[in-house]
Amino acid sequence: MPPQRLNEVLEDLGAVPRPAPDENMGFTFHPRRGAAAASGDPRAEDTEMVPVTLDAHVLDNLTGWLRANEIAALGCTCSGLAAVVAHTYPGIKLRLYPHQRASVAFLQRGEASSRRGGILADEPGTGKTVTLLALICKTAGAWTARQPDAAERRRVNAEAKWAGLAFLYRRELVYSILKQVRTSCPREYALLGRGVRRAAAALPQYAETLGRAPPIDFDEISHDAQISTLATRAGLDAAVRAVPDAARAYWSSAAAIAHHPSGAPAAAALVADALRLRTAVDEALDAHTPDGDAPPPPRRSRATLVQHWREQLEWHVKADGGGLPGEVLIDPLWSAERLAAASVVVLPAERLSLEQRHAAGASVLCAVKWLRVVCDEGHSLGGGALTHTKLLLQALPAERRWLLTGTPAKETSDADGLSSLGSLLGVLGDPARAEWPPLARRLLRTGAGSAASQTAEHAAARAAVVGFLAPRMIRHLKRHISVPPPRRATVVLETSPSERLSYNSLVSYIRANIVLTSLEGAERGAGADVSLLHHANKKSARAAIENIRLTCNGGGKQVATLSPEFYSEAVEWLNERYHAPPHAVARCRAFMDAAQAGEPLPCDKCSLPLLLQLVFPLCGHLVCPECVEASVEASGPLSACPVCEIALPPVRYDTCPKCDDVRCSHQAPKVPTEAHPLDGFAYLQPGFDLQWAETLREAEARALAESYAKQRREETRIKAGVGAGPSSLSAVAPSGSTTLSTASYIIDGIAELRRVEREARAAHAAGRPYPPGHDSRPVRVAVYSERRKTLDQLGHFLYLRFGDDAISQFWGRWRNSELDKFRSGRVRYWRCAQCPMRHDDGARAAGGREVEFPETRCYGRHLVVEISAEHAPPGMHLADGQASFSVTVSEEDARRVGELGFLQGTVWTVGMPIETRVRSPLTGGFGPWVGGRLSNFRKCGARMPDAAPWEARPVDCFVLLLTRDGSHGLDLSMLTHIFLADQVWDPAVEHQLVARAYRMGATGSVHVAQLLMKGTLEEELHLINGGGSSSGAGESAAGGGAGSVLALNACGEAAGKRRMGELDHLAEDMTPPTKRANLAAPDGGGTVEGKAVDGDAPRPAAPPPSQQSTAAQEEAKVHRLLKSIRFVREQSRALT
Repeated sequence: MPPQRLNEVLEDLGAVPRPAPDENMGFTFHPRRGAAAASGDPRAEDTEMVPVTLDAHVLDNLTGWLRANEIAALGCTCSGLAAVVAHTYPGIKLRLYPHQRASVAFLQRGEASSRRGGILADEPGTGKTVTLLALICKTAGAWTARQPDAAERRRVNAEAKWAGLAFLYRRELVYSILKQVRTSCPREYALLGRGVRRAAAALPQYAETLGRAPPIDFDEISHDAQISTLATRAGLDAAVRAVPDAARAYWSSAAAIAHHPSGAPAAAALVADALRLRTAVDEALDAHTPDGDAPPPPRRSRATLVQHWREQLEWHVKADGGGLPGEVLIDPLWSAERLAAASVVVLPAERLSLEQRHAAGASVLCAVKWLRVVCDEGHSLGGGALTHTKLLLQALPAERRWLLTGTPAKETSDADGLSSLGSLLGVLGDPARAEWPPLARRLLRTGAGSAASQTAEHAAARAAVVGFLAPRMIRHLKRHISVPPPRRATVVLETSPSERLSYNSLVSYIRANIVLTSLEGAERGAGADVSLLHHANKKSARAAIENIRLTCNGGGKQVATLSPEFYSEAVEWLNERYHAPPHAVARCRAFMDAAQAGEPLPCDKCSLPLLLQLVFPLCGHLVCPECVEASVEASGPLSACPVCEIALPPVRYDTCPKCDDVRCSHQAPKVPTEAHPLDGFAYLQPGFDLQWAETLREAEARALAESYAKQRREETRIKAGVGAGPSSLSAVAPSGSTTLSTASYIIDGIAELRRVEREARAAHAAGRPYPPGHDSRPVRVAVYSERRKTLDQLGHFLYLRFGDDAISQFWGRWRNSELDKFRSGRVRYWRCAQCPMRHDDGARAAGGREVEFPETRCYGRHLVVEISAEHAPPGMHLADGQASFSVTVSEEDARRVGELGFLQGTVWTVGMPIETRVRSPLTGGFGPWVGGRLSNFRKCGARMPDAAPWEARPVDCFVLLLTRDGSHGLDLSMLTHIFLADQVWDPAVEHQLVARAYRMGATGSVHVAQLLMKGTLEEELHLINGGGSSSGAGESAAGGGAGSVLALNACGEAAGKRRMGELDHLAEDMTPPTKRANLAAPDGGGTVEGKAVDGDAPRPAAPPPSQQSTAAQEEAKVHRLLKSIRFVREQSRALT
């Protein structure tokens, strides 16, 4: 249930008036009379003193030459100048919007108050980062200082921890310190750290030289009696350091040098040994000091927010000291002195977590007194758990603290949202945070909705919450700002036959689990512990939901496997315990064989083909779980086959008292047993295991790639003005050539958008106006899915259809370079000199392979082709009688025999016939295609030379693939369309995603198309998330104009990733249907579908959904989805 009360509070908070400084304010200067006028000079009295007025643009030019501290000093001179400089933001390249100026003024007032911080909660896409940068530049020049008490604080922490250790742990710590010393310096440890008292007795003038008795050595320190005398950690450190210090002091003395048999050089060597031992002792003590573990080695972070802040600083802050006097440091960490001298330090949350785990109070971050600590995406700190990141943020010494978040509270329920706001106040250290819980409880006790909102109690509670938050949080809503709103559409697609089979196979798998575990056999509640609806199996239930959702947009094919033990057990149960007729046994065998072969069999009741069915013992009928459930609902508990109505008999057999196996090795005498009919029915079902398998049918995938290649060449001809025109495009368009309905819709939709864009641009270039309703912006499309596997499938087909340059993907190691490719429309690359020269349509050589940034190793493949001597080009020298010659070409310059060109994903095998073009030694050009045989192939793998320059070339990149990482921290205001390939699980994530394009800087509305598969789980999840009822493909975001509908019915069998020929068995195995459905329930009982079983106490009434915890709501959401899933039947007609 959406958090209605909290949403009302945030709406009211966005309506609170926030004054913004006036940009058009000038300044009038009133000159005073000079000394001559004051002295009574008549000429001075006759001079008229005219006020001087400086306009706003003049003041802007004047203040542009001043630094931030100088502007602040200027504002302190008088109230007039204070009002003028209030809207001056030195160092910022752009002009702030009114709401941003209001936010900066709020931030300054918050830092001047006793709270010293707050929450900047403007909606996503309203420029919070620029607002904060304006504040940083406006207060530039206020430097941090090194913490003077860092070492003392660490010493106090060490003493406190030593005092709290029991004797056993103190002994373990001493052993660990001495072990590290012995490992580091084994020779010095044995020479100087043991037998010190015996050595002192034998050495001349030892006590006189040191002036004290010899220290206890390392062996004595490790004795329990000695450890018990060390009352403080300082005493332990002094005792351990005294051993090398005594050795160095003695062997440095004149008496030791004079009495040593080998003289001064040997004594000097012993002094060096003592120094090495002291260094090892110091390192060991430091490593074992509380909060003193060594920090991890620095590494560059690829976090999205770090890249976002790096870009914003480069784009919007003046360089060369114009905006910030100090340097900008971006992860990893540096010394405390350099951190203190920097103007801005940007670190990811992962770095803070590592620092807390390895260094904590001794972190270099705690050695600096920070002026301001800002946490972007601050809502991540709103949970109740104490994370490493939250602990370190609270430990940082800082004067001011700010949280930036567009979604300040969780959107799962009112209770969770108000609780997360309270946690954020705790992170900020708000002095009045104790007042928040009573206000939140008061708001939760009031009603919600339009009627309840009018009551005085609810209005008073809401006003109290808003009044408390208003001085601490500022929020601006996009509807109050001139940002074009998004245009949303829900598109319902038909499922293809292969998608229906894949989806129904998983559904039957899950429904069988629920049906079998809900049967009431001899023991009530038996099997509850293995039900997906049991609380203990919530992780398996969520995995089952995610697997089903994956099939809704091209998850692939399932492989059903059955172990030989389960196979023979099912047959033996029918033969020896049920005494089933032969035709029933044969039918069961045929079913198990067909399921493992991937051949679905129809349900004998409804004729729905499925991989997994339920087997009835005496008749051998195969019935789907849905028909079994319908029979139970119609006639009560299951007692007979739903097809022939033959009753399920009780199972009477002799069994081993130690086990229940049909065949066992125990020699115990058999005892007669009778099993309940439903228990026997559950026992009988084969224990299949279902896994993912991607089968890429190579021939059909090549045909699809060839069709797309033809279409791209036709589009190129049309763009160049050659050919018959747009009508010729339909002749080669591979309509409905993939089993993935989602991929077909997205690919055809993007192709249609590009076609409309080309026609509109051609009309505009010819002097004709744009068509009505056309968006003049270039088409830029984002495809979002929460699962990488889905995007791998979609990316493969998009890659085949539009080429590699058109697609970029924001995940993985090179996501930042891919994002730059999408934004800037250029690709950086270097040329590999070891790759063969490329040809361009057989005309000219184009140099070596282009290896895209930031790859520093060539990823190309070289093919060695053996060609007959009769195809040798002019100028090639061949020996007499030589029948053939070999050439090395790049794989892009080869093709299979009979194909038009190279196809991405081609699988090369030695000996296969291929065609290529051979370069002439005389002309340097390439001849016609000639046939040959592939004799070898290899990867290039050449490294980028140090002197190789990075080149750049323009590309037409218009598709961006996004996963969960792309839902925050990105500026994608150039997007025109967003395709949501699946229903987003968390509505807040979808809100953040759309806000990447629905933001300031967008010149038009973004079209958001939510794709749903008809009759699947996605529709139910859409309703749960508040999407309303969906009805057909009557709306679509594709086409750019009104009434553009692309309702597709996919056919064919090609499927796959960007690289073909792979077989991928996923590790996301679902919990198979229970093999032993009547196992005893766990201690304390459990619940199945909300029913109490033995051992359960009466369940209290559940709280309203808006007041449930996040975990409870998530579990209830999963259970609702599990109980609502149904099979997808074949559609009687296509959507139009």
